[in-house]
Amino acid sequence: GIRDRDRLAAYAPDRIVNDLARAVESILSQSIQPVR
Repeated sequence: GIRDRDRLAAYAPDRIVNDLARAVESILSQSIQPVR
């Protein structure tokens, strides 16, 4: 519920940012390689 969201908001941002950064890097690297 709301408490869970608050908990996640407390510690998750770094994790989420890292995971998203990895995913974006992998996706971009795959999609950009042909262009480069």
